[in-house]
Amino acid sequence: MFELFLIVFSFSVGLINLAPLFEIPSPWGDFNAEDILLLTLLVFIVPSYIRQRKKLFSLPFKNLERAWIVFILLLAVASFLSPAESLTERLVHVRFVQGYLLFFPTVAVITSERRLRLFAGFGLLIAVAGTILTVLQSLHGLENLFDSPFYDIGAWGGNKQIVEGITRVNLPVSNWIAYVILIALAIQLLKPNLSQGVVIGVLCITILLNFARSLWLGMLAAVFVELVVLMYVGAIKWARVSKIMVLPVSVAIVVIAAPLLGLQGLSDALGGRIEEGIFFFSAGAGTWGVRLAQSAAAYTLWSENWLFGIGTAYRSEFGGFIDMGLPSVLVSVGVVGFLAFVWLFGSCWRVGLRAAKLAFRQQSLYPVAIGVSVPALITLMLVYQQWLTPYVASVLGVASAIAAVSPVVCDVGDVRLARQFDRQL
Repeated sequence: MFELFLIVFSFSVGLINLAPLFEIPSPWGDFNAEDILLLTLLVFIVPSYIRQRKKLFSLPFKNLERAWIVFILLLAVASFLSPAESLTERLVHVRFVQGYLLFFPTVAVITSERRLRLFAGFGLLIAVAGTILTVLQSLHGLENLFDSPFYDIGAWGGNKQIVEGITRVNLPVSNWIAYVILIALAIQLLKPNLSQGVVIGVLCITILLNFARSLWLGMLAAVFVELVVLMYVGAIKWARVSKIMVLPVSVAIVVIAAPLLGLQGLSDALGGRIEEGIFFFSAGAGTWGVRLAQSAAAYTLWSENWLFGIGTAYRSEFGGFIDMGLPSVLVSVGVVGFLAFVWLFGSCWRVGLRAAKLAFRQQSLYPVAIGVSVPALITLMLVYQQWLTPYVASVLGVASAIAAVSPVVCDVGDVRLARQFDRQL
């Protein structure tokens, strides 16, 4: 079951696309390989999930579980009721919720510290592989690196434009890489070592080549939140904050070393994107102006369907993809869904704080990093405007799940201490 989980995890965070592997026809439409693998995993994890949740005695976990269930059900209904011309098309729309389901298998399979370490190692390999693919795709240019249907290139072909001679790349696995950077940075702040700094520097290449200004801003905000939470739980003091310099130093080294990888002019490209973004924002023009106009149109559509929205597959009615987080949520699931969204994010945040606090009191540093990375990840999602994206939801599902189980599997979940902290929350 653990091996199947790793396979499902790999395509859920966007490293590979296994959908074309095989198809099974049915009266309700064809089930692809990813559908079958996910459904198989969900069936097999039921007994393990029931046993695991009995160990997770905390009220924060119960609230988190309810929040995921309610939000997934709302998304499933919204997806099914989206504009469609047939029952089959409606059922295809429901695939939107698949990424949101990863929370439950993660809780079920991470049943020991050994499993948590194995998964951490596998997750790091996924991040490194995604970084290598990003660099190779950028060096290759605007054409896709592989013609294989198993190469997951995301919503816009893996690339979008040339920035100062460098191909911009945004593979879907970049969301997982960003989360791994946040975990690695928290570990570096708690227990500095050279190898951890190298990992951060290597993975930052993906963030730079993404060339999304909102991602850069989101990472800065996430790092700030991570620092605040680490100080809040008492894991670091003000004197230790200087260790955060590992991040700008790692980025500077990457930029300086970029020509050795064939990425000529990376510093000019980064500077140009930032300068352009500041101009667009101040003038209300360019891509920022387009998003403002798009958001205004989205709010108009939402005002006619304000309670429940028009569904996640809104593009046929809206005319395109809504690039901003709040209007996207409101158009898709309305006010009811937005409230469920706030509940979900709040529950994830609370579980992350709880895990970090409990782990620090027991001097178990790696679970502290797991806990503080959840509020940081939520901050990144909000600033990056990835509020309703299955690939990102998969990352949040995994992050919140391992934060929930880590106090138990790492033996830092003392019952009296946990209940005392739950009352404080």
